Amino acid sequence: MRSHFQRRQSQLTRLHCCDPVRIKGNGIVHGTARPRIDGRKEAEQQGYSAATAASAASAKDRTAAFGPNKPHRIRSNVAPPHTLHRRLNKKPHYPVAAAMTSTTDSTAHIMGCGRYLRELDPEESSFRYAVDPTWYPQRLTAREVAMLNIMDALTEKQDWHRKIQDPDIVSKWQTEALEQSPIMSQKAFDWCIFELKDKAEWLQRTGMIRTLDTHNRCIKSDTLLTPDFLDSLKNATRPLLEQEPKDWHPRSNDQVLDLVHPSLYPLVYGKTHYLAQGSVNLDAWHQATQGTPFPEQAKPPPERRGFRAFATDPTTLYSDRFQWLPCDVAFEGEIGTNVSIRSYINNLEPTANSVLYTLIEQAISLSIEPWNQVLVYGSKGRTPLRIECTQVEWEPEDQPEWLSEPEWDTTDDDLDPDTRVKIDELLATPDDPELVKYMGPFDLDEAMAKTDDSLLWIAREKFNHTRRIVHPEPGDEDAYQEWRDRLSGTYNALLDPDMAYSQDCYELHLEQSYRDRGLQVIVKLASIELTPDKPQYAGGNWHVEGMMNEHIVATSILYYDVENVTTARISFRQNANLDDEEMEYEQDDHGPFCVVFGTDSLRDEAKLQQLGSVATPNGRLLAFPNTLQHRVEPFELIDKNKSGHRRFLVLWLVDPNYHLPSTSIVPPQQQGWWSTKLGSDASLQGRGLITLDEAKALRLELMDERTKGEQATAGATEEYNFCEH
Repeated sequence: MRSHFQRRQSQLTRLHCCDPVRIKGNGIVHGTARPRIDGRKEAEQQGYSAATAASAASAKDRTAAFGPNKPHRIRSNVAPPHTLHRRLNKKPHYPVAAAMTSTTDSTAHIMGCGRYLRELDPEESSFRYAVDPTWYPQRLTAREVAMLNIMDALTEKQDWHRKIQDPDIVSKWQTEALEQSPIMSQKAFDWCIFELKDKAEWLQRTGMIRTLDTHNRCIKSDTLLTPDFLDSLKNATRPLLEQEPKDWHPRSNDQVLDLVHPSLYPLVYGKTHYLAQGSVNLDAWHQATQGTPFPEQAKPPPERRGFRAFATDPTTLYSDRFQWLPCDVAFEGEIGTNVSIRSYINNLEPTANSVLYTLIEQAISLSIEPWNQVLVYGSKGRTPLRIECTQVEWEPEDQPEWLSEPEWDTTDDDLDPDTRVKIDELLATPDDPELVKYMGPFDLDEAMAKTDDSLLWIAREKFNHTRRIVHPEPGDEDAYQEWRDRLSGTYNALLDPDMAYSQDCYELHLEQSYRDRGLQVIVKLASIELTPDKPQYAGGNWHVEGMMNEHIVATSILYYDVENVTTARISFRQNANLDDEEMEYEQDDHGPFCVVFGTDSLRDEAKLQQLGSVATPNGRLLAFPNTLQHRVEPFELIDKNKSGHRRFLVLWLVDPNYHLPSTSIVPPQQQGWWSTKLGSDASLQGRGLITLDEAKALRLELMDERTKGEQATAGATEEYNFCEH
């Protein structure tokens, strides 16, 4: 059996799928030459216009070259120590694609206008999405998932970061954990305590807790949002709650109240007006020129696979009709995470809501560091595996001598009385409950009816149903220290050069990498309202945020007003791969691995793994990457005789490597805004405005399209297909 390090290196080598390189004495990196990809020719052959083809060609040329001005990452077994801890703080290069339509320099870099709508940056130099076909982290063992959930539960306890230092309290927690989670072990719990002590120290420094942290990661914080900030946010949103008529989100049973939602008045390709020159001033948006309709987006043929290969038709993952509109955000000063909103928030009139704008700016500032912690960049996850497993161990490992020693042709008449007694005792032994799920219960009558062989053969079959699968364990304290070094990027490449590249950690600093460019953020404000007549909320569906053309890479949710409802939770799951070439198993016998990895089947089951859920109490900030699928779990009123609510602010971060058409070039489409400002219907002609009724009709079309997109996301997930040997 290969060592832990050999297996890990092999897995990561396949994951990176890079060209081989070699380092010569002059320091020049040489690798296999990549053929030039003629994107223009391919696009023209599929019926696109010359302009669109030019943009596609530009995109494919950049993809073939690993992106403009972005060097190859060195792939070698020996890497100098200083390369182990990459800090992605270089300012990105923003290419200008060939124009799809007649554009100016100010719009040449905008997706769907100057850049091809489906253009994707190379995987190695971009943030990841859940539907990305190349992003399949290794599936966790069931025991590691249990460890994640134990750690999340313990970090929900009051003053846990101080109590973790008290051995008596930790002993009580251990008893609780081992009773509540049978798959937990003493060694696994010890690891959790090692890790929680480090999490407690990090909490003291940052005010944040890393939770459900594997290849993906969530951040939760109950201290970033101060009581004054929460009170101010409540007061600032009160006028929106009092507006009439109420804008109940369609198909929500009149329980989800939209205060600000990007699905209302989105960008409609081919219809919404935009400014090819100039921009929309935040404080004087009503002075924006009339603009022209944004270019329509041609739908590619169904068989087109884009510049990355998707497991499903990529046309269903993009929208050729709609796009949520982000606002533009700029960093203030030369350092730090303070930001200012530079263009209006869609569906939130800036003049009447100036205080709320200031609070949302603060919310974005508070979300920068959580986003730095959760974003997934390139081919690497954020946290190494705690447990690795490529073969299953049993207890007992071998058959007892009395069962294995007799010759295979031994008949019942040849068995001595002692052996017969032992066979009777074995046949009366209960089956292992974990194996019953996959192998079914052992049926003595059926076994005897199906075989002419002796009781010895039947006993051997029964033995396979009674022995216990040994779940793999994490390491001891020394192993934990090594794991922590890998997590922090301090792993010593000189001591173990084989692991140098594979444990190359990275940090993200949005406030450094994109300080000059700024960010784009999509804003949502909503309230889930429960009443004595409707005391329960049924929960949501599994989904990722947005469509592919919106390039959402991370979410931050601020729960600022929660009253008289049970604690709601958000569940998470991720893409999860298992490599059958690494696994050692008997012919067509996947049941043991199903037990170890907590899956129902390794044949024709989606490559998804549920990680657990995180509580969302009042005052919490929760951030997570869009590489995770998530859903809101059901909750209900505490006191069924009075109303309750759960109000929250959602911030969606657009991948800053892409520039979406935003409210900086799209004047407000809300006819009511303009009527209030200008008063004359005649002055509103030619501005591309739509009425509220029209906007609500378009919202239904958008929702229907996104429902298909969610179904496509599920279809984009590959299935396990372990061979039968």
